[in-house]
Amino acid sequence: MTQPLPVTGVAIRAWRALGRPPAPSWVDWAVQQLEEGRDGSNLRILAGLSEPFDYFETIRLADGALPEAGLEPLGQAEAISAYSWDLVSRLTEQPSFTTEVLSQLAGLCVDTGYPKSLMPFYLLHFARQDLLAGEDQHYWNGADATNIDKIVQNEARAWLAEHSRAA
Repeated sequence: MTQPLPVTGVAIRAWRALGRPPAPSWVDWAVQQLEEGRDGSNLRILAGLSEPFDYFETIRLADGALPEAGLEPLGQAEAISAYSWDLVSRLTEQPSFTTEVLSQLAGLCVDTGYPKSLMPFYLLHFARQDLLAGEDQHYWNGADATNIDKIVQNEARAWLAEHSRAA
């Protein structure tokens, strides 16, 4: 069973920059912020919402909750870069979240037009899915059920090394 990936402020800012629609994870984030001692009317109201969300009200509340949580909105490129870094870092630091992180990275890859830097994770997501289902995979040369997680770890470390040099 897949563990739910904890929602971070980086994720919320990236989802806003990408124009993603409100989701229950936004409410979870607001609750987490309140539990950690941050406070504000937007955070409180956002934490109390439930589906179905009013798109415009939820967006307004999320935008107001960011500064209440001590976060400033990011531009699209900066948000995508920060979210990518956050997700790839989790692959190396929290391997128990590999399934969900690869799914998020594959979605981010699609949302941003399949950039070369995210394609390895897009391909590894589908290779790993096929292998976990007991099927052959044709996405990653040489990957099988015995080595796919090691390949994911190696690719994540290489990506972080490359992108820390570029920063």
